[in-house]
Amino acid sequence: MKREIMSTKRYEEVLNMLETDKKAIEKLSSSERQEIIRDGYAMKIAAATDITNLRHLPKVLRQDKSFMCSVIKDFPLAMSYCYKTWFQNKNFVEFVRDAANAEAKKYNSPEMKKLYNKLVDQQ
Repeated sequence: MKREIMSTKRYEEVLNMLETDKKAIEKLSSSERQEIIRDGYAMKIAAATDITNLRHLPKVLRQDKSFMCSVIKDFPLAMSYCYKTWFQNKNFVEFVRDAANAEAKKYNSPEMKKLYNKLVDQQ
């Protein structure tokens, strides 16, 4: 099978589509989807519109702790897509709690803080 490479113009169109459409990843062709899910920047944009887009995250990015931490810092719900063994590390759990607390503080919501902490405890 011949692998197609997206043009720069099409790549920009896809990024714009990811910013506006929650189901944009499903609408892409298979070669475009493969190219997008390998790009961490594009996946962060996709996560901003709909966190469930992270289910398409390839194993290489999912295993990259620094990438996942940068996503968690922006979107604390991304902790749901981390490996459960990471939550055995005290420093990682503290980082996730801090990110979740910062998100709750941003929206001035103590209920959100409780929910995030409950999710961390479950993980």
